[in-house]
Amino acid sequence: METLRRIKDDWATVKRDPKWIEFKSELTDRSEFTGAKLIIFTEFADTASYLADQIRKEVEPKTLLFSSASSKELRSEVISNFDPNVKEQKDDYRILITTDRTHYSTSILTKM
Repeated sequence: METLRRIKDDWATVKRDPKWIEFKSELTDRSEFTGAKLIIFTEFADTASYLADQIRKEVEPKTLLFSSASSKELRSEVISNFDPNVKEQKDDYRILITTDRTHYSTSILTKM
């Protein structure tokens, strides 16, 4: 048990996230991502939430987090901002982070 406590204490001192640093670099340095609308899929809700927070703070405040637990109103926001078949697409959000691959991707991404 003492070993686990030491690991937990050591982990709490880690302030650098190399994966985030690299991902942020991709989002900000690659010309095909700059200014374009992006949809980012992740498997886990906690990862999606973490990414949404980090991206809002450090890359793009116009970032939306969507999952299967999201409301119908939020789903409408996703469609009006990211569905290419919407006649007058909104520009309220530039980046969408979602965990709902099965339902969401089949309804919007297959139309792209």
